[in-house]
Amino acid sequence: MCALKKNSYKNVRIFKQVIQKGGKLSLQISHKPLIGLYYEESSPDIILEEILVTEGLPYLRLYSLEKIDRFSVIILGTIKVKSHEIHFLERFFQNKGVLLTVQPQGLLLDYLEIENTGQTQTDGYLNIQMDK
Repeated sequence: MCALKKNSYKNVRIFKQVIQKGGKLSLQISHKPLIGLYYEESSPDIILEEILVTEGLPYLRLYSLEKIDRFSVIILGTIKVKSHEIHFLERFFQNKGVLLTVQPQGLLLDYLEIENTGQTQTDGYLNIQMDK
């Protein structure tokens, strides 16, 4: 098993696609950090960070949504998105970003046009594709 050295994510290049051209492989490389992680301090969502560290996945810890368009994937803990942060999410989705969220609430529910049914999903995940 191989793992990244601590803080080596700064030099990681994420391979986006492998394209075969005339029998040769060509790599398209993205210099974006793969994962941005945003959760509220002293919340149980710290477990998300522990999982990323344990699995050796390169990520950057975020303290606001302001610059999320720099990432390919954003993981949001159980947070309440503020009205001025919706613009950042819109820009993120326009850049083909992928959002993974834990128990979305408030404005985020409204923005994603989903509702909390009060039930739990026991055998899978809810996958939403934005076709706007």
